Amino acid sequence: MENENKVVALSQKNLLLKVNSSIGITNKLIAENNKKLVVEIFERNPKFFIGLISNFYPLTLEILSYEKYLNWQKISIYNDITNLLKNSNIVDFNSIESLNWEYLSGNKNIEWSTQIINIYIEKWNWNLLSYNENIPFNEELIDKFTDRWRWYSFNTNYNFPWSFELVEKHEDKLDFESTYTCSNIPLSINLLEKYQKTWNEHHWSMISCCNKFITWNEVFLFKDYFSWEYLSENESLIWTLELIEQYEDKWNWSYLSKNKKLPWSLELLEKYEELWNWNNISNNEGIEWTEELIERFDDKLLFDSILNEDEIYKAELYGDSICGLSSNKNVRLSEKLIEKYINRWNWSKLSENKNLPWSVDFFEKHIERWDWNNLSGNNNLPFTEVIISTYEERWTWIENTERSFYDDYCYDLSSNEHLPWSESFIDKYAERWNWINLFYNKGINWSVKLLHKHSDKLVCSYYDTPSPIWNELKQYIDDELVIKLLEDIKNGKIPLNV
Repeated sequence: MENENKVVALSQKNLLLKVNSSIGITNKLIAENNKKLVVEIFERNPKFFIGLISNFYPLTLEILSYEKYLNWQKISIYNDITNLLKNSNIVDFNSIESLNWEYLSGNKNIEWSTQIINIYIEKWNWNLLSYNENIPFNEELIDKFTDRWRWYSFNTNYNFPWSFELVEKHEDKLDFESTYTCSNIPLSINLLEKYQKTWNEHHWSMISCCNKFITWNEVFLFKDYFSWEYLSENESLIWTLELIEQYEDKWNWSYLSKNKKLPWSLELLEKYEELWNWNNISNNEGIEWTEELIERFDDKLLFDSILNEDEIYKAELYGDSICGLSSNKNVRLSEKLIEKYINRWNWSKLSENKNLPWSVDFFEKHIERWDWNNLSGNNNLPFTEVIISTYEERWTWIENTERSFYDDYCYDLSSNEHLPWSESFIDKYAERWNWINLFYNKGINWSVKLLHKHSDKLVCSYYDTPSPIWNELKQYIDDELVIKLLEDIKNGKIPLNV
């Protein structure tokens, strides 16, 4: 019996080895076939190939020697050439005229270090380098290049490690006449005393509204200099009911109304009901807007915008709510609440609101009220192939709307990650998609086969984050393949104008 068990175990082991060997051979054949398809994709669409490797591929000096055929703007701004910079020297790069060192100084994908900065010390644009938020600033790095940094650029570098000690150590490098300096760095009581009469009203206003290091202790010590009007909008201060009450005659109540960090409550809203700016209150996302709270003040609240075009532009630039409760992301929306005020809502803004009680029934119930442009980018809409097909002509398939810096909203179907993505779905609407936006859509599970099918449509857009398409293709790309294709482009075997 024991021998029989050994025979069975050995047989099973051999079978497992054969299966694993078979799987290994199959995977190898699939990989080889995929690599051939990748080559064909690049041969059919060489502009896509050049954009892709310029943006993402770990370049070598040999690849860079094909200078004429690469996209140097992409390389300089986006490519992580960390290893190339570490393992090369200034002489290697002197022969490469197309590399833009100014753009490179702002590159956020490089793993910056003292070594890299020091090797190419004369090449950098120190203004952009000082502004680069990916530089690992520490005391040693700051001190080593202290006379080269553009200290005014640190004012808007949100990753710069400001501290009271650092400010005092480098006080001679800082421009305290600049309002940006005053509003962005830690100001000790000693510095406030030193410059209190040097600064004008504008300086004190900027410090009051924007300096996140200021505490009430400093405010009270220099209360004749601080602007109570602009203090009203400073969200870094620790706000209390007692504080608001104590200085209620000093506040700018319009600014106070949009301050998200106040201790908002029904009690606070009722106490100063006649002093609030109710437009700003309606847009304030620091308030938890329940159905009960809205009902209590519904005669004062705004459900839509009363701003002019210039005011709307400025508000959208910083991602602020501008259409009252309709665009306020902190409103607890329910079907009951929407129905109750159905004619007061801005339905264009509701169409992009991800917090609606989305369902197919809710969507179809208000079918004639939606803004289809905004609806197309809403990730929470319950998209199905039937819904997309039924309203095919209403959707926004391609949108080139300029988005504000703080706006993470997409305005077309091509950008929407929550569509029922599949190979057949992409095929069905192949001529409708915005392929630039598809390139970065993380909701799509790309395959080499699918990319090969649509190789003529592929576009590598300008962006610093690796796309799902690159992540699928990169496993089949190596130096040999890249150099072979560049050589074919150079020799005219692959025409770039295809």
